Amino acid sequence: MAKLADAPVLLVADIDRGGVFASIYGTLALLEPGLRQIEALTSVPVLGVIPWMELALDDEDGVALQSRKSAAYPHKLLDIAVIQLPHISNFTDFNPLEVQPDVRLRYVSHRDALGEPDLLILPGSKNTLGDLSYLYECGLAEEILACHGRGTPIFGICGGFQMLGRHIIDGVESSVSRMDGLGLLDCETRFASEKTTTRVIGTLSPQLTGLFSGCRELAVMGYEIHMGQTRCGPAAQAFSYLERGNGQAIEECEGAINPQGTVAGTYLHGVFDNDLMTRALLNGLRQRRGMEPLDKEGFCYQEFRQQQFDQLADCMRQHLNIPKIYQLMREYQKPS
Repeated sequence: MAKLADAPVLLVADIDRGGVFASIYGTLALLEPGLRQIEALTSVPVLGVIPWMELALDDEDGVALQSRKSAAYPHKLLDIAVIQLPHISNFTDFNPLEVQPDVRLRYVSHRDALGEPDLLILPGSKNTLGDLSYLYECGLAEEILACHGRGTPIFGICGGFQMLGRHIIDGVESSVSRMDGLGLLDCETRFASEKTTTRVIGTLSPQLTGLFSGCRELAVMGYEIHMGQTRCGPAAQAFSYLERGNGQAIEECEGAINPQGTVAGTYLHGVFDNDLMTRALLNGLRQRRGMEPLDKEGFCYQEFRQQQFDQLADCMRQHLNIPKIYQLMREYQKPS
């Protein structure tokens, strides 16, 4: 652009990041067609360049959350806040919410940023007791309880579900033998050395109340991966009833919900992948805001997700030398 405009240019480099001289030389050397130069200098063919794409695909780990910004989406009317725990796990649980047409999803790590969300979610954790201590130390626990006092619905998944209970009793995960939970659900968790890892199918409880009443008896599926077991007291009902686990018939109560239907928790990761359940929950939030519900069958997350993969595949076919890649695969295929 500078050459076309016949404009003077200053090239500024940051030596603090390292490799600054190579960067300067490379920038100047590649002002001519770079791909042909790379091939000429290295004798290695370039098979293509993938352009930047905005796709809603699962990130590899929680590091990706650090670069996410909470933008203003005036057309997305429902504000859902996920507490960004230091040891957050399975954060892809919330991807189906993030792509909903009426949801603004944001991750909150400071008490001043919590605000007045329509729904507050406590996610899973790789270190439940450590993250629960973090909530108390940074003041988020106080803000969560304040939100509950103002009527904000709260939903916990896995470790987040455990934190919503009265107590967590440990002897496995840390040196802390017992810690008070947030006390919003009448349940208690006791950690054990054996980890539960189960793919489950079931139905949501017919006794669901409040915000979750529209989810009654809907089919649900997901997976459990957690330490310990949670037992509910008389002031909590089951969130769901499991019918199959790892392909075998079972009969188990799972999760918990308070009598008012304002606080609920589940061990099921992937619970928001269930379109009917998610839309029923979101329509409950819309009703609280005085808005009309959206069509329960208007959005299919699995179809949307497949479309994202298809777009990526189409882009790769367009911009990469796919026949050459297949040729290399055939030439270097090891004999069986």
